[in-house]
Order: sequence, then structure tokens, then C-alpha cells
Amino acid sequence: MTHGNEFDPEFLNRVSQVSDRVIVLIIINPEEVGNMPSGFVSSRIKHLENTGEKITEYLKKKGVDVTLELEWGDEETLIKEYMKKEKLDAVYRRGEI
Repeated sequence: MTHGNEFDPEFLNRVSQVSDRVIVLIIINPEEVGNMPSGFVSSRIKHLENTGEKITEYLKKKGVDVTLELEWGDEETLIKEYMKKEKLDAVYRRGEI
């Protein structure tokens, strides 16, 4: 689970300039949250869902076709699965474009 400000308008503006279709993928790694109190995990997931919805709405206003997904598992594995399943051309993480 990420920490900090996941909603980054500057990054999202760059994404909207190079993409007409985006999947906002929230990934919860069970190994990272296994020892955390369930209340903390639940509140963090709710925060990430709210942020994902905010990102989705922001990108939609920019004319981007957006899908929001929440998955449990290993980040790299899930990204590879989504790239193959959805036939994605690129993965953008904040700070990479």
C-alpha cells in the first residue's frame, strides 16, 4: 500500500496527454498488510478507493476513458497480468513520465 499523496494533478495531466485509456489499478499486497491492525488496513483501503475515484473523475474530465480496479496480490505480477489481459501499451507510475 502506498503512502503519501497519491493524487498528483501534474502527473495526471501528463498521463492524460499521452493516453486515451487508463486503468487506475489499486493493489493491496497481503504480505505488506498481514501484520497491520485490521482497522488500519480497512481505513487505508477506503482512503485508496476514495483517491482512486478522485483520480478517475479527474481523468474523465480530461476526456480519458478510465477504469478503476482494486486487486489483492503482488504488484509486479498483477501489473503484468493487466498488461497482457487488457493489451496495454504502457504502465505509468507517479514520477515516471
